[in-house]
Parts: sequence; structure tokens; C-alpha cells
Amino acid sequence: IPLRLVGSEMCIRDSRYTDRNVLQDITGVKLPEYQILKDTLLGESVFLGDFERQCEIEFKELPSEEFYLLLDSICAIRNNVQDGGNSYKLHWNKVTEGILYYIEEKLPYVKTLNIAWFGGEPLLKIKEIDDLSEKLIALTEKYGVDYTASMTTNGTRLKYIPDVCNRLKKNKISNIQITLDGDREHHNQTRKYASDSQGTFEDVVKAIKVLYSEKFNVSVRINLNKKNIHTISNVFDVLESEDLKKVKLYFGQLLDYSSGNTSEIYMNIEEFSDTIVKLYEVLKDRGFPYGMDDHYPTAARACMACRPDSAVIDCNGNIFKCRTQTGELDKKIGNVLNPENQTRKEAIQEINWAEWSPFEYSKCTECQFLPLCMCGCPYTLYDNDSTEPICVEWKYITDYFVTEKIKEAIINEQD
Repeated sequence: IPLRLVGSEMCIRDSRYTDRNVLQDITGVKLPEYQILKDTLLGESVFLGDFERQCEIEFKELPSEEFYLLLDSICAIRNNVQDGGNSYKLHWNKVTEGILYYIEEKLPYVKTLNIAWFGGEPLLKIKEIDDLSEKLIALTEKYGVDYTASMTTNGTRLKYIPDVCNRLKKNKISNIQITLDGDREHHNQTRKYASDSQGTFEDVVKAIKVLYSEKFNVSVRINLNKKNIHTISNVFDVLESEDLKKVKLYFGQLLDYSSGNTSEIYMNIEEFSDTIVKLYEVLKDRGFPYGMDDHYPTAARACMACRPDSAVIDCNGNIFKCRTQTGELDKKIGNVLNPENQTRKEAIQEINWAEWSPFEYSKCTECQFLPLCMCGCPYTLYDNDSTEPICVEWKYITDYFVTEKIKEAIINEQD
């Protein structure tokens, strides 16, 4: 077996999920049941979600591995989703059973199960979150596994859900991320209510305040592009006026996945890196705790799609390795509802992700920042072997954060 197929980058699951004969054909080696799993599995994750929601379930000891499961509400069952019809209930029950069985197979080998609900808006399916969370928590108690959970939400549903904060706490959802697309003007251009096209900025800020007051660990992601970067200080003004200076802030780069020329809107990585350094300086000057420890490099973190037992599972149970590929059925690696029927092609596609390595690119092996980014996003290389990896911000901002960390240490020592 190639060296990079073992260790933390690859584990072979039992024959009910992975076609072990395919692996034997490729490698020429007969693999003992669960042996590699037992010897090398350091962490594991699962992603769940519906048409507008995903949930990450992260089994964690050292690194994490992931599954993405997209559940419910598309096309054929869309109407039933709205009225709670039998078709939706049957679908939800089947997928839930598949998820629980799939996870239970992993729990004997991990220490922590961490769920992160995310997507368009997970709180649209709060009843399903309640239901599945209760069952997952019961499973972890059965196996003596720790359980934590987080959520990415736009916050606009909070005011419509009775006793929402206590329900989230019961589901052990402690970390919550909310996104702003810049200041009020820019955010309201891109994030509107479908019913009346009104902007959501005020409701999102209210949600941040409610969650923060309820002692959730709230992170605010501020998306950046060339159109909103000059007014981001307005966001800081609003957060300060609402007594939210201690909320964790971080900045997200909006990327262009189209084939058009949109350089007037989207920043390249050098521009983005330069912008966030300037913004962190503003935060520091204004007394915001801007999360230095969260940004200071500590260890390599490979793409989740390349980790053992990672998957993206859509509402029909189709399994993918990368969530960006969801819906491209020719790239699926199986189905969670009948994992024993994984085809040869699907097994090979799964192995291709695990076998992917940044050490195949001289651009990366000659770069002093390689351990931090692990070659960036492998999706950009998936369909084109001649493509060069795209560098991420660590290449441009590590010097800044290291210097800031040293300054902080010196100040603390003087105090």
C-alpha cells in the first residue's frame, strides 16, 4: 500500500461500506477487517443537513474526519416538506436510521462526537435537529463518548422559535457562527427575506445579541469583497454600540466559482490577506479582542474531504467526498442507505481523495508554509491534473501573526 494511504490520511472501512476486493485489486494486499481503522483512526467527522442545512458531526481525538449528509426537502418531496406529509416523514425516518447506523459503527473507536449544524438555515428544521440530537446524544452516552455541537445560522429564525435558546442548549449546541455580508447597506443587498425583499441586517444583529446574552460562544464571520471593504468599520460601530465588542470576529474571503471576469468584485488571495491584516489592526486599535490565538498557526489541517471517513451525503443518501461536488452524481462514492452496494468506480473515487497529497507539487514542497495549509483546497485540482494549487492566506499573513504573538508575550511579561 502506498505510504500515504495509511496513517492519518486513509483508513479502510469494513466491507459493509467499502468494497475491500476493489482495494485488494488495486494494492495487491489483503486488508484485515478494521485493522487499519483501529491502528490509525485519530478522528472522524460527519456532516448532516437538508436542502438548506448541513450538520458536521466530528469524531475527534487528534485530527478530525468528516461526513456531509444533506437531508430532506428537494424536488419530489418539496411539497411534503411544507405540510409535514407522509412522504417527507418516511424519507426523514429512513435517512435518520441510516445516519445513526453509520455513526454507531464509528463510536467504539473515538472519544468525542462533535456536531456542527450549518447550511442555508438550519433553524428551519429545528424539530428535526431536536429529534436527531436526542438520538445522537443517547448513542454517545451508550458508548461513553463525549458530545458537543455547534451551528452556523443567519439568526433570522430565532424570534419565531419558542424557547429556542433552551432547545439549543438541550441539544448541546454551544458554539454558534453568524455571518454578515458587510455593513447594513451591503448586507441588505445580498441577504434579504424572500417574502418581502427586506434586508436582514437588523435581525441578524439582534440574534447575535440574544445568543451572546445567553452565554453561547458566538463567532461573527464578516464576508469581504472589493465592494464592502471600505465600510467594514461601520460593522464595528454597530457591534460596539450593541455592547458586542467581545464577540469573536473573523473575516471570510468571497470566492468566484463562475467562469466570468469578476475581478472588480472579488479579491485575489494577496489582496484579501493584505485587507484582513489592516482590519485586524483596526480591531486592535479599537479594543476588540480579535482572536489572535484562533489565527496563530499551531498545526497542519488538511482538507476535510481528504481525511478518513469523510463524506458529503445528500437528501437521497448519495455520498460525496467534497460538498462542492454535491449533486454531481457521477462523482458520488456510495449511498448511506445501502453502503454495501458501493460500486468499483465509487470506491476508486473515494480512494483518489484519500490518496491526494500536497507533496506531489513542487510549488508546495518548496514552500516554507506547506504544513499550515497542506496545499489549500484540493477541489480546484480535482478535474485538472495540470492545475497548480492555489495558495491560501497563511503564505501572506503568518509573519504578521507571529510578530503580533511576540508583541503580546512581551507586553504580558512586562505587566
